[in-house]
Formats: sequence, structure tokens, C-alpha cells
Amino acid sequence: METFLQEQYPTLALGFIVKPLRKINKLSQSFPRHKDTPEVIEAIKSLGTEHPVKDWQKLWDKIVLDFLLSLRTLEQILI
Repeated sequence: METFLQEQYPTLALGFIVKPLRKINKLSQSFPRHKDTPEVIEAIKSLGTEHPVKDWQKLWDKIVLDFLLSLRTLEQILI
């Protein structure tokens, strides 16, 4: 999917679809076992949240919103 999007929609693919989904994927693969690894800390910070996380609900809301926006953007370019 990433290759297709980069070829067909290079300006939208990375910033609005691929990068947010990669961040979410990194967090989902590592959490909760490896929550203090540099990769997870960087992913958390890239979502605009400080580490250690004080408000897990706010972080979860941000993850869900990023996921929804990525899917909406994907939907808009494919329709």
C-alpha cells in the first residue's frame, strides 16, 4: 500500500497516511512490554505527548484520531 500511495499520491502519502500509521504500528507492537525503549519513547513524543506519559487517555485519543484521519485521507483519495 505504501508503494502505491507514494507513486500515485506522493504529497499525501507520507504525511497524512503512512507516517501516522507507522507510529501507531510501532506503539502497538511494543506496548506494554517495551514501553521504555527508545523507539517507543520517540513514537510517543512524535504524537505530541511527553514521556513518561501522565495522561494515557489523552495519548489513546490522539492515536485513535490519527488513525481515523489517515483512513479518511485514504478513503478520499481512493474514491
